[in-house]
Amino acid sequence: MAAPRRYLLESNALDYLSENPDVVDLIVEASAQDKLVLLVTQLTIDDLNQIPDAVWRADLQALFDRLPVEQAPIAAFLIPDVPRARPTYPGEAVYPASDDQARLFQLLGGDHRADARQAISAKAAGATLVTSDASLVRKALAHGISALSAADFAAEVRVIP
Repeated sequence: MAAPRRYLLESNALDYLSENPDVVDLIVEASAQDKLVLLVTQLTIDDLNQIPDAVWRADLQALFDRLPVEQAPIAAFLIPDVPRARPTYPGEAVYPASDDQARLFQLLGGDHRADARQAISAKAAGATLVTSDASLVRKALAHGISALSAADFAAEVRVIP
């Protein structure tokens, strides 16, 4: 049996999934058959919890709760020239960043720390980043990180044998 495909879901991809419930069903089925691993980071969970519209947040939380997710660790950085840099990310799943990851963090735009952390976390986990942020997909791909738009992810999920 082939190794399962690994994906790291950024929170903004949940919007797309909410409009495509068939994809959620396929994700659940593929995961149950060990054909897909869906990862999230604490950033994904925090973003979900920060949605100001309580009804929309509850809808996305219900969708999220259906997904068979595993938590991936987040790189912990302390980069002197990045404003508001902090040595760790709140939460339990952190690991120290390597020098290569720190350089990649800067190249991805350390000023957009959450995006850069998600992309680096996907790479470290051997996963494809799934996001609705087209700019992040382009940046990640330009720096050797596998990334897909939420729509392209859905297309891949639909053809998992």
